Amino acid sequence: MPIASQTSSVKEFTLDNGFQIIINHDNEQTNLWLHLSYFVSRRNEIPESAGINDTLIRALGNERPSKESIRLYDDHTLFTEVFAPAELDKALRQHAAIMTTPIITDDSLQKVVRWTNDIRHEADLFISNHSIPLEVAKLLFPQTRYSHFETTVASLARLDVEKLKTWHEQWYAPNNARLVISGNMNAEDVLLLVQKHFADIPRKTIEDTLFTRELAEPGKRHVELRKNTEVPVAITAFNLSDSKSLYENPKDISALTLIKELVTEYFYLLPDGYGAALNLENRDAAVFYCSVTGLSPEQSPDQLERGLHAYLEKLKHTPISMESLNRAQESRLASRAELEAEPWWFGYFLNHLASMGLTDIDLVQQRQNLLNVTPNDIQKFANTYFTERRMTTAHIFPIDAVRK
Repeated sequence: MPIASQTSSVKEFTLDNGFQIIINHDNEQTNLWLHLSYFVSRRNEIPESAGINDTLIRALGNERPSKESIRLYDDHTLFTEVFAPAELDKALRQHAAIMTTPIITDDSLQKVVRWTNDIRHEADLFISNHSIPLEVAKLLFPQTRYSHFETTVASLARLDVEKLKTWHEQWYAPNNARLVISGNMNAEDVLLLVQKHFADIPRKTIEDTLFTRELAEPGKRHVELRKNTEVPVAITAFNLSDSKSLYENPKDISALTLIKELVTEYFYLLPDGYGAALNLENRDAAVFYCSVTGLSPEQSPDQLERGLHAYLEKLKHTPISMESLNRAQESRLASRAELEAEPWWFGYFLNHLASMGLTDIDLVQQRQNLLNVTPNDIQKFANTYFTERRMTTAHIFPIDAVRK
């Protein structure tokens, strides 16, 4: 169980039907935050029904909270809601109804299908340093389903109300869910309300999904794409081990976290482009992902990636200075402190960890692990993971540009 802040205390319960509940009493919060995850995602789909999980969630006609948001992650589907303490009973009743009696009509289904088809063209063409083109995802995740089966007009046309209800019956169960509630409210009072609405919901037999771990060294891969972008983009990524293995090795996950800060700082100083460094963390795969966007259509992806590759090679051959290391540590600790101060963060973080099979992360020790990293740890990580056998590169050209 992660350690909460100094103003909070955490209690964990499991009902007889397998429903997991975590209550984080935080006396500094005026509202309550609810995070309810179901451990199902697009990864559980098959090609013939690609898009069924997203479609189900968007087609639900149940009474919904006005301040609810839904996030469809690679290993779980997350409902997030914020409300006044007096509204907790109503919110739990609504979510219990979604779990037991989903309201889905053909009208709501067709509305979602039309909306999905309308935005597909935009989604296929949208490019930014934080978006991962499907063609690149397929190279990054050749062994697992994190590249997802592509949702097509044909796969959506095969969906009907009964198929959505069958999917819901298969995955949306108390023993395949985890509820986190944070805020200034007595834990026993919260538990009584949760029991009132969820204790009588029967557990279900959940399909045992024996997913394969991603290949750590799938070999060097490269793809060239033309997209609706005005300037070129260069992507460089490296397959790591799975996230659980990374988190269980304090030096590796801490070194990776600080390398992300170092590369981000490098991107800030780019004279001819801008970039982003991302750690993609999933249950059975982890990827260090860098994307650089040019400032002019006259640039080439080769030019954009050349400096990044040189910087990564430097990390492998030359230990960074203590000044650079301390700056990265300070930057990461400051950004982490800002996140932990956000009222929504605790529930999101716990459910994200649970989706990766991690339930015992000590936040205080994590911070100390960052401070324990040495320049040699950074160099060792770079030499271990930034290799050609782990590398994927992608060059994205504007549709109308002439390739240099």
